[in-house]
Amino acid sequence: MIPDMQNFNLALRNIGRNRRRSAATILAIALSCGGLALFGGYVSWTFRAVEEQTVGAYGHLQIYKKGYYERGAGNPAAYAIPDYEALKKRIESDPVIAPKLDLITGQILFNGMVTSPGTQASSTFAGLGVFPSEDKRVTRWNPYKISDPSLLPINAPIFSGVPELDDADITGGSVGLGLARVLQLNAPAKAEAPEPAASAPSTEAPPANGGVDLNFLNAQSGAKQDAPGEKPSLDILVAPPAGGLPNATSITIRKLVPRATKEMEDSVIKMHVRHASELLFPGQPLHVTAIIVLLKSSDDTEAVANRLQSLIDSEHLDLEYRRWHEIRPFFLRMTKMIGLIFDFVYIMLIVMVAFLIYNTQSSCIMERLGEIGTLRAMGVTRMGLWRMLMLEGFLLGLIGGLCGLAIAALGDEVVQMLNIVYIPPSVTFYTKLEVLVLRDPIVLVQAFIGSLICSLISSAWPAWKASRMEIVEALRHS
Repeated sequence: MIPDMQNFNLALRNIGRNRRRSAATILAIALSCGGLALFGGYVSWTFRAVEEQTVGAYGHLQIYKKGYYERGAGNPAAYAIPDYEALKKRIESDPVIAPKLDLITGQILFNGMVTSPGTQASSTFAGLGVFPSEDKRVTRWNPYKISDPSLLPINAPIFSGVPELDDADITGGSVGLGLARVLQLNAPAKAEAPEPAASAPSTEAPPANGGVDLNFLNAQSGAKQDAPGEKPSLDILVAPPAGGLPNATSITIRKLVPRATKEMEDSVIKMHVRHASELLFPGQPLHVTAIIVLLKSSDDTEAVANRLQSLIDSEHLDLEYRRWHEIRPFFLRMTKMIGLIFDFVYIMLIVMVAFLIYNTQSSCIMERLGEIGTLRAMGVTRMGLWRMLMLEGFLLGLIGGLCGLAIAALGDEVVQMLNIVYIPPSVTFYTKLEVLVLRDPIVLVQAFIGSLICSLISSAWPAWKASRMEIVEALRHS
């Protein structure tokens, strides 16, 4: 049997014999491997970008009062958690959860009516009370180092300016761009008819029977005009969770901002959680409708969820929780769809490369039948010949795969330099297109291994046919 090093040298020489055909095959493998790695990098970026967007909006886990997730949509505040601070300390001190924990914060969700005093436009809205600095940490969760849309110059008109909320500004709030258009916040204030004489503020008492007196409400919250230089304000009216007369308050608009989804942009007003809690539960301790658990890694979600379940069961807590992908099932559906597309493209490229290598190997073997007969006559066994021909296919895949990795790495750098931006589906601001090739090396490994396996599989049949030829039959082609 010919020694392995000699097999290796012969395989390299045979590849170089027909340089044009070998170069075409290597180029096809390189382009397929590089293209597959780049597409895999794009898929990886898509998965991670949607994951960051979802976790940034909902956290990894949300803890609710039992029954909230199924029945709380109509009146979320009715399922508020009154002992938020105690529960937060309990979770933060748990020895299993603490090492995996990034942040625990609370939020309160409620529904109501909002009116712009300047334009007298009204709409229903979904109120979201948050701790401003903690909410910012959640929305900026970015373990994969993906480009921050707020730093893109094209998004400067949207994200520049004052912060959305501030811990010191209890009465400040932010409004989604879609809701701002409904309330005509960019429109000039409606002119009021001149009053014949200045009148004192209404001192009319509310109705004694506990009903809703529209004349009384109009007298207390009539049209207002913002003083020059003051921030515009909104009047908010909400129904208390326990029923009774609506509670009213005003917030100053700090900023008009885009939201993670268009649905949120068209309905959400974000404000300080203490202001929202006082509006819904006046004179009571801080209430929240959800406790948000943000982890350092999404891989720890199941472990923390199992631990939370054991705490709820052992301490008989009237709580439930949901994982981030359960709150927004779009993520799992999207990953499954794009994963199927990636598998389809992967298979198509593998089949194409397999046929190219098969054609190259078959043509080379037909041209070398005399050489094959001579090698067999010199004592090379069928298995030795098969191994040598397989080694040629392996080297074609190896060289093409390495060139493909270089193409993919170069493509990653080119995409970064081009600064391609676009508006993804369900998002209302620009995002920078990226391919996570160098930052997610698994896609390089998958593409490279695919090219090697494809080369070996497509070389197996021609090599087997050549090794089964009779010596005399092969020598007749000398």
